[in-house]
Amino acid sequence: MKIGIYLNSGDVRKGPDVGLPKLIEARAARANLWIESPDGRRAPLYLLKRWARALERAGIEPWLWTFPDAAKAGLAGEHLVSVAQETGARGVWLDIERPPPSSPASEWSVDSAKRLIDAIDIDIPIGVTSYPVRSNFKTKIPFELFEIFPLGGPQLYRSVAITAQREKAIREWKAAHRSLVPIVGAWLGDAARLDTDVRNVTSDRFESFDVWVLGVLDASERKTLALWAEK
Repeated sequence: MKIGIYLNSGDVRKGPDVGLPKLIEARAARANLWIESPDGRRAPLYLLKRWARALERAGIEPWLWTFPDAAKAGLAGEHLVSVAQETGARGVWLDIERPPPSSPASEWSVDSAKRLIDAIDIDIPIGVTSYPVRSNFKTKIPFELFEIFPLGGPQLYRSVAITAQREKAIREWKAAHRSLVPIVGAWLGDAARLDTDVRNVTSDRFESFDVWVLGVLDASERKTLALWAEK
């Protein structure tokens, strides 16, 4: 079982000396590095390059993820491509959500979605990640435009424990993307809860899953993930 672990802005800024041993302990196959937030913050390129080198040496694939301001979609896409080339990233994730309530960022529109998509010209896997039940947000986000990318990452989180909601989410995402990497949350309980969530989301139908987020994974949860990595 291949496991990916997301790193948020705080995880990235702490550097690989802090985060890499935890990723190794969890037997992560890849690490999704934060590069941009809708409030305009960006990870320093020198630090992302340090991360990428450290991950490659440890046999962990460096991936990137961006959650940009839709108003700056074209620039965000260009930045993503540049960082991917500079770091040798193996793949990238586009986090397409509504901006946080307190954020000055703009809502997604057909125009901004097209600007982001047109700016991403790179020959590595490109995935889209967002809310679990897509149909709840279709009036606000033009998800259909992002179906051009074959890889999808449903953020199941709490939904994974609710059978009907989990299965509805997976059906909707499967209808939109050819390959799925579901995401479970590591802040919702203890290691036993994480183990149950992973079991519920995999069920022998996915060869890979991602976890949000490195900074809240304690030692027992990292051990749980390592056991899943061996399966």
